[in-house]
Amino acid sequence: MHCPETGLLLVRLAVGAIFITHGIGKFRDIEGTIGFFAGLGLSAFFAYLVATVELVGGIMVLLGICARFAGVILAIVMLFAIILVKSGAGFGAAEFEVLLLASSLTIAFMGPGKYSLMRHVCGCGCKTCPVSYTHLTLPTNREV
Repeated sequence: MHCPETGLLLVRLAVGAIFITHGIGKFRDIEGTIGFFAGLGLSAFFAYLVATVELVGGIMVLLGICARFAGVILAIVMLFAIILVKSGAGFGAAEFEVLLLASSLTIAFMGPGKYSLMRHVCGCGCKTCPVSYTHLTLPTNREV
């Protein structure tokens, strides 16, 4: 069995659902979220920013709408979560965040796949998504 597109869809659905759930949770208890971020030395702005990125980014990944861009911003959120919250506790305490970081980067590098709402616009050969790696080429001798 070789179904990479189905595998990518499953990763997108799982990652999207997790981030949507966590984003909604942050908004439902925004005062608690603000307090948690204050304990890290961060302002309320960052609590709202992270909640929004998780919710909107999760929806984008789930639906495959500019999934590369969403994967990058979600990976950045996870990187900061690992550094600011989990770094002193060891790998075991951060394995969930590391898995979400790796999954987000996988989506960022692979794109949404053919099972997405923007498969004709935002897949391989992406022209509209803010983050596209398909147009990057190495210069040839004639271009240098």
